[in-house]
Amino acid sequence: MTDPRLPVPRESVAVAQPASRLRKVAILTLGYLFLAFGVVGIALPFLHGLLFLLIGLALLSREVAWAGRMRGWIAERFPRAHDVAVEAEFRAGRWLRRLRARWRRRARR
Repeated sequence: MTDPRLPVPRESVAVAQPASRLRKVAILTLGYLFLAFGVVGIALPFLHGLLFLLIGLALLSREVAWAGRMRGWIAERFPRAHDVAVEAEFRAGRWLRRLRARWRRRARR
């Protein structure tokens, strides 16, 4: 086992790919749009405001620090709701990966 005090070799560190500018703008736009729908949905009975707020925070927490802190606060204050949100985010990601794979297969034809 290696000593944790030693520096990690640069080759073994996974480097995150920088998100494209378009993707970042799309995530920010969708996140703020969902937050706006959530605020409006709190006042209107036919929109589920809390759901839109959670989706907006999930999207924005990838790009904006305050949204990540807010999500951490929600996790501490409402652990069961956070667990449900994390599970939903996992399922949505899995669904999107399948959808992308299907779209790529069709594009190759």
